[in-house]
Amino acid sequence: MLYSAIRLVLLVVIWVVLLAFHVSGLLAFAIAVVLALLISYLAFRGPRDRAARYVQERAQRRGAGERRISASIDEDDAAEDAIVDAQRHDVPGADTDDAPGRPA
Repeated sequence: MLYSAIRLVLLVVIWVVLLAFHVSGLLAFAIAVVLALLISYLAFRGPRDRAARYVQERAQRRGAGERRISASIDEDDAAEDAIVDAQRHDVPGADTDDAPGRPA
């Protein structure tokens, strides 16, 4: 968050300075974007590394959450399959391949 704020402030400052020197708006913005990118990459290594670690940790937490959800879905699927199988065994003739609701 801090790194993004630094980059945004740097972009705005460079853009305003270029506009003050009468560089056209779109060209000034394009130059400001490139310069802000270069300056932030070269001068702000610490905040950039912290931001990268934050993003990596967040991705790992999200991945762990998805694995938990996937496991829960698999357990629910198994429970539902067991219920359906039990119901099919209770109905005479339901375990044949031409049972209604079962793909051929």
